[in-house]
Amino acid sequence: MFSPGLVVITGPMFSGKSAELIRRLTIAKIAKLEVRVFKPAVDTRTGQEIRSREGSFLPAMIIKNAEEILEHTQSVRVVGIDEAHFFSDGLASVVLKLVRSGKQVIVAGLNLDFQERPFPSMPELLALADEIVQVYALCTACNERVATRSQRLIPGDEQYVVGDAEYAARCLVCYKTPV
Repeated sequence: MFSPGLVVITGPMFSGKSAELIRRLTIAKIAKLEVRVFKPAVDTRTGQEIRSREGSFLPAMIIKNAEEILEHTQSVRVVGIDEAHFFSDGLASVVLKLVRSGKQVIVAGLNLDFQERPFPSMPELLALADEIVQVYALCTACNERVATRSQRLIPGDEQYVVGDAEYAARCLVCYKTPV
């Protein structure tokens, strides 16, 4: 189970990214590895934990920027980072420092924003990953095809809008480009 390196779990909203992150971190805990979990302060939906929609959860340290992770991982073997898309471009350099120090880092984040643009940190993390886990949802419009996009259901053009009910999982056919 444990191997130093970077695992990136990515996909659209409602695809099970956090559930997969929690599953992998739980296995590390069962193996008695020291695990620390982080989430960005901007994500206020679940308090001081990461939580999947299916109900699994783990306690998490809330941080304002990626550099804070380095202050809390000296004795840790496995580092989990949820909602990676909310961190700045500096996340990739922090993750590389952790991996080069012999830690396994497992990151979960959205593949694209609601306008089909990559979030700032995600392309670099994906390029550096030793393993990429692409997860999918079911399109909530047609209920037939694999959803690869996050459709925003409310107006606005801000890239970062934290929420759940404000989004829906969409396949390429049902996704509508915002105007």
